Amino acid sequence: MIVVAVVIFIIGIFIGLGLTKSPASQIPGITIGTPAKNPLSSSVIASVFAFGKLTSVSGKNITLASGPDSLTIATDQNTKIVSYQQVKGADGKTTVSPQNITLSDLKTGDYLNVNLKVLASGTLNAVSINRVAATSPASATPPAPPK
Repeated sequence: MIVVAVVIFIIGIFIGLGLTKSPASQIPGITIGTPAKNPLSSSVIASVFAFGKLTSVSGKNITLASGPDSLTIATDQNTKIVSYQQVKGADGKTTVSPQNITLSDLKTGDYLNVNLKVLASGTLNAVSINRVAATSPASATPPAPPK
């Protein structure tokens, strides 16, 4: 799942770089000054992803943080929540086992990958939440800059 998200992210970067060669006014369907929520709430865009450390659960809302940025995302009765746990087998091999969980199973500090939809109102609504690690995964901490 994370690999798919990374591939989609990289493709998006290349598409974005290609679009920067043309002024926004020359891109069909884009009007300068159009709020981002309008195109993002289009039925053409199925969803977008957010990744971060869970900082709070308040009612049906979760808040993710990454560095100084934070984002609050609403959930509803249709939000699917899955935890991926590493399980070591009798043969010594480690596998990843998905387990359906509820919002109340999420804990502050969990790392989440959230598939979300931007509603026409601008509200971010979680379609699915994947708890990728209950503690800091190696990929969540960027490497130190070279000296």
